[in-house]
Amino acid sequence: MLTLLLGSLALAAPPETLIPAARLRAGEELIYVGDILDQSLRPKQLWKRSTHIEVRLFVLGQSEGITDLAILTSLQARDNAGMKQVAETVNGALKEIVARTAAVRLELIRIDAAGAVAWLRPVPQAPPLSLTAQTALTPLPRLPLDAASDFELGVFPPRASVGGDGGWKQADSGRPAVHWKAKPPLVLDGADVVEFTGVQESEDWVRPNAFAKPWRRTERIWLGPADGIARVLWRRIETNDGPAPATRLETRLDLQSTIHHRDEGRVRREIESAWWFGHQAAEATFEQRAALAVRIRRYCEDYPATSFRDAVEAVARRCEAVQ
Repeated sequence: MLTLLLGSLALAAPPETLIPAARLRAGEELIYVGDILDQSLRPKQLWKRSTHIEVRLFVLGQSEGITDLAILTSLQARDNAGMKQVAETVNGALKEIVARTAAVRLELIRIDAAGAVAWLRPVPQAPPLSLTAQTALTPLPRLPLDAASDFELGVFPPRASVGGDGGWKQADSGRPAVHWKAKPPLVLDGADVVEFTGVQESEDWVRPNAFAKPWRRTERIWLGPADGIARVLWRRIETNDGPAPATRLETRLDLQSTIHHRDEGRVRREIESAWWFGHQAAEATFEQRAALAVRIRRYCEDYPATSFRDAVEAVARRCEAVQ
């Protein structure tokens, strides 16, 4: 879902839709909240898992079409044993509090002028970090069909072709094309939006045989025509066993608020500190992690918390879990 959100920021719709790429400013924070519902529809294997998701995007910098972002993703299990295990493993949460501890991930991302998305890999150093045009990048990997499609990793739709029905098809690196359509403008929660619907499905989705494993992905994005920012993102991924429904994964993110931090330096320091602590924890020995946990807890006492404090505390929990 994160890549769908990033794809919406780089989204450049066909000229007739008049939707610009998202205009973001340094110090701006976008907060999305939603839920993930994962379920099996097989008659003898019925189960359902629900997870709350929150995504915070902070604009570290914007220059000459290049946008650098810090993205904090938080997943909170709702009666979900699998996510509880992730929270314990990733965050180092103690077993007695793991049920109420979110799994947290901090990423530094760059979107270039062409809309391509990559991880930022700055030189490891204590804050402040240096992010320049020469900062090393790591392309996002090709993603599995049950997670996201390749169109999310680049600007859309330069590789698309417009059809006679007013929609267009997005090429997908050897996979079935993504068929997109733009619907007429509407008002959502008092704001003007344009809905884009994309469908990608296996060739045997409509007429599967008894041995087929067809799948279909449906995307819906509600974009603001004035600023190009997504208000709602929704995805459903379905798989079948032959003609019978097998699994369904449904995710929705709603833009909760947009904040422009006047003291953006304080938020940036928190993000860079969390990144630096995380890098140190990954390289630390068993003994060094204990000392690092103490340093992180002291940092939390010395500096006022920002909306990215969870990223700092998650590193501390990982260090403390190995003691």
